[in-house]
Amino acid sequence: MALAVSPVLAADPASARGFAVVRAEPSAGTGVTFEILPASPTPPPPTSTPTAPPQPTPSHGGELPVTGSGGSALLLAMLGAALIVAGWFAARRSRPS
Repeated sequence: MALAVSPVLAADPASARGFAVVRAEPSAGTGVTFEILPASPTPPPPTSTPTAPPQPTPSHGGELPVTGSGGSALLLAMLGAALIVAGWFAARRSRPS
């Protein structure tokens, strides 16, 4: 990663020093002193290890998963049978005898 510095800022030594030049002084008669210190490198926080092992992702061997109670599978079977019967009646009705 490259950092481009303007030639105007690079020529001025006060600008090059940045915040390291700031002095501490009281804030507007309150008696509170603020001081800006240069940043010191801090170690990154330790990464926490997971307490439980990760769950494996479910894989389907080419079959659709059936979940829930058996009522939903029965309802789908009845709907399919009703559509077949309705199609059979529609085909018989439209065909002239």
